[in-house]
Amino acid sequence: MFMRGSLIFGCQSDQSFAAKLPYLRPTHSDVFGVLTVREAVPTMRGAHDRCIVDLRLAHRRCLKTGTLTHVMQDGRDGEQNVTGEKGLMQQRRMRGFSLIEMMAVLGIIIIVSSMSIITLQPVLKSTRVANAYNLTLSAMRQAHDLAVAQRQTIYINFNNTPVPNVITITNGGDGTVLYTYTLPADVSFVTVAGIPTGAGQPPDGFGNGSNAIDFDQGVGGGDKTTIYFYPDGSAKDINGYTNNGVIYVARSSELYSSRAITLWGLTGRLRGWRLFQTTSSNYWREE
Repeated sequence: MFMRGSLIFGCQSDQSFAAKLPYLRPTHSDVFGVLTVREAVPTMRGAHDRCIVDLRLAHRRCLKTGTLTHVMQDGRDGEQNVTGEKGLMQQRRMRGFSLIEMMAVLGIIIIVSSMSIITLQPVLKSTRVANAYNLTLSAMRQAHDLAVAQRQTIYINFNNTPVPNVITITNGGDGTVLYTYTLPADVSFVTVAGIPTGAGQPPDGFGNGSNAIDFDQGVGGGDKTTIYFYPDGSAKDINGYTNNGVIYVARSSELYSSRAITLWGLTGRLRGWRLFQTTSSNYWREE
């Protein structure tokens, strides 16, 4: 489209046109996609003007396609990439995320995570109370079953002094500690103010709701924190008396997290309870 030794825009070079105009000696400079041509022969002003028009049209087309064809001084063709406005936009899209975009995404993730944690807290607390209740009930059943299976006395002790509270299962014959369990740190053997304390209102009517570990009901001089299971499945105290009682499990600051387990010493029967609320009062319901 233009002469030999110059920049030719398009899909291919037209060297034949350059061969027809050997008397032209154009020079060119391409700075940021702007091309200027200076004609060295004044008598060819008209041809020069036409060349400029053709060159500008070709240059505009090349800015859209992003390609120009360069005719080397030795007659070979080569290609260069010229980036137009559309090409720059495409390059920006391909560079990935900016710092602002990344920070915005991280901020959204942090906010959603915080909301999820806040929402899950009540569920997690309730789960820990349920785990402590199930652990206590399972430990009592385990001690009972071991005594029956091994035909020997097994005793279980509940200690709410250390934090977390501790359950210990011991062989009554030689004093060997068989199992030790700990409750979750925020759950303990405790009675929370507001549980029913009137006559007949505690679970199975045992005690008055004042003691968190309240076994050995109706017997004086025994140990209210220890239960002895015998090979016949019965539960007794340290003095050999039938051991009836109740133990409470709860979070100290949450009334309706309260659970309870009762023991009927004559048969070794265990029952689980949970505190519920009505419009006028609270009551225990067997689970």
